[in-house]
Amino acid sequence: MDHITIIGVDYSTDNRKTGLALGAWDNGKVKIADVTIASEREPAPKIIARWLTQHRVVLLAMDAPLGWPEAMGRELSSHSAGRPLQTKADEFFSRLTDRVVRDCIAKKPLEVGANLIARTTHSALRLLEDLRNDMHTEIPLVWDPSEIKKTGAIEVYPAATLIARNIKSRSNENAGEERLNMVRQLGLSIEQQALRKLVEESPHAFDAVVCITAASDFLQGSCIPVDDMAKAKKEGWIWVFQRSKMQGQRI
Repeated sequence: MDHITIIGVDYSTDNRKTGLALGAWDNGKVKIADVTIASEREPAPKIIARWLTQHRVVLLAMDAPLGWPEAMGRELSSHSAGRPLQTKADEFFSRLTDRVVRDCIAKKPLEVGANLIARTTHSALRLLEDLRNDMHTEIPLVWDPSEIKKTGAIEVYPAATLIARNIKSRSNENAGEERLNMVRQLGLSIEQQALRKLVEESPHAFDAVVCITAASDFLQGSCIPVDDMAKAKKEGWIWVFQRSKMQGQRI
């Protein structure tokens, strides 16, 4: 597929901390068309729904866990208060994809079973279901670009995408300027000055833009491959750029 619209979502249970970006992907090249921050007046679902209706083929790239550790569900279904759990804590609180990302790029995602991120997951899954119901359309998780027929969704992790691409902030003194510098390193085009200013000022807008890069990596087949599809479809999978061994040695 030559042209796909990407919606990057830096998701939060607080609309004021939810960044959204709209990008046009064309044979590996990405152009940012819009960037915004949700609000109580215009919440994230409303913005996403509007963008979905305006475009034919769309990939949602969500910065939020979209599944739970398989071991947690299995054990808790039969657990009784006061009794020990048999699974080791690392496998109980984290997913396979969390451990793969940690091992590949030395960046451990927040454990969906052990942090407040669990509420974000619960809310993000509800968002997807509400969009399906309100728009009368399926929004399946996709595992290969060829599966995208109309609308699909993937899980991404902006911090991991930046690390995997060896993109780092050079200074802590001017965070906004550094964000724009990292956008340039990602090879993204943001022509409108107002959008560049928002990305400069807001870490949530910036992360939403990085979500689009992660989605582009997925579409180009450049991400860490799934090594256990059955488990991934149960727990979810973070799509992160697969860096070369040479890059790994430089970090």
